[in-house]
Amino acid sequence: MKHASGWSGTIVVITLMAAFSIATAAEKMYRWVDAEGNVTYSDQPPPADARETKSLNEPMPAADPDADPEGASEAASYAEQEAEFQKRQKERDAAAAEANEKAAQAAMQKQNCEQARNDLEIVTNPPRGRLRERNSEGELVYMSEEQLELRKAQAQEEVLKWCQS
Repeated sequence: MKHASGWSGTIVVITLMAAFSIATAAEKMYRWVDAEGNVTYSDQPPPADARETKSLNEPMPAADPDADPEGASEAASYAEQEAEFQKRQKERDAAAAEANEKAAQAAMQKQNCEQARNDLEIVTNPPRGRLRERNSEGELVYMSEEQLELRKAQAQEEVLKWCQS
């Protein structure tokens, strides 16, 4: 006997699985906690001494079209709660972003302050006696007293600018 293809067996298995899941879904399922605290799931109703019993797949009651639309107010209430939640979430996100920005600015200011103080210290107390800088040809030349005083004034301005606190 010759088989046409492996697909026919797969189709049979899928069909049987679907039929079984439909039959299982139609059965009533229960959950309960027994006297020792064990949680049990079963298609059999819980014993009389069970705690925290719950039917898991009871159908939801059909909506009565003539009834007061209390469900609509609950839905509106839920929508309002969701909108409030979204609003609070955006406010928290904005506050967190602002706090991160302030922290980044404070870190940058601290770093700039340290650099300005280091520069002032070097200009005020040169490590090797006299400071040098590169001229337009790229050669190292000693700074004149006027240049040194100008650099000290600039360094002091930077310290005042970044280290104010």
